[in-house]
Amino acid sequence: MRIHFDEMPENARLWVYQANKPFDDQQEAVIREKLEAFLDQWAAHGAELTTAYEILYQRFVFIAVDEKSVPPSGCSIDASVRVFKELNELLEIDFLDRSLITYKTEDGIGELNIPDFREMLKNHSNPEELIVFNNLIGKKSEMLNWEVKAKDSWHKQWLP
Repeated sequence: MRIHFDEMPENARLWVYQANKPFDDQQEAVIREKLEAFLDQWAAHGAELTTAYEILYQRFVFIAVDEKSVPPSGCSIDASVRVFKELNELLEIDFLDRSLITYKTEDGIGELNIPDFREMLKNHSNPEELIVFNNLIGKKSEMLNWEVKAKDSWHKQWLP
C-alpha cells in the first residue's frame, strides 16, 4: 500500500537513491510512473508493504517502508533495486553509483567521485561549511541530517 511520504512514520526505513546527473521533468514523470507501479504492489513474502517515495532536487529518490506494519525482506529489497536498474537502462541515469559525492554549489548541486571530492575540499575556501548530502541515512527521521555541513557528516574524515 502506497501512502503519501508525509504520512510515513519517522521511524520508517529509508533508502536514498542518488542520480549521477539531474533528470528533467519528462524523466521524472517516468520515474514516478515506474515507482508508483512498483510500490503499489511491493510485498514481502506475499504481505503488502506500506510504502512511500519522495523526489528532491530532480536528483534524489527516497523510498520508505513502515517496518511496523510489515518489514521488507531481502528479496523485496532486491526487487526495489531491480526497479532502479531498469530506470538506469531506460533513462541512462545511474541511480546505483555509490562512488559519487554530491554537495551544494552556488548554481545547484555538484557531484564528484571520491578522489576529486577530496581534492576539491583541499582547495575550498571553507570546506567545513560546505553542504553535503548524507545518503547513508536509514530512517525518515534522519532526513534532518541529510543536507548537512561537511564538518557534521561522515564526509568530515576528508576535511583538510
